[in-house]
Amino acid sequence: MKLVSGSFAGRTAATLTNYDVLNRLKGMNALHNLNTAASTWTPSLLDDVKEDVSYDADDNILSYLHPLTTK
Repeated sequence: MKLVSGSFAGRTAATLTNYDVLNRLKGMNALHNLNTAASTWTPSLLDDVKEDVSYDADDNILSYLHPLTTK
């Protein structure tokens, strides 16, 4: 897992990415709810930037799901 902070749509956010043993992207979630005034972090998911990826045995992408795709 890798956690990176930044900004998304004007909001402070962090992305949490997951990789498999072959270092292929398996998924990504974005978290928000940083209260800069109180310096507190109450993470909640930003569903509009979530991604899930699955592969076959030959490294071909079987599915790539994000908010603009349907299951």
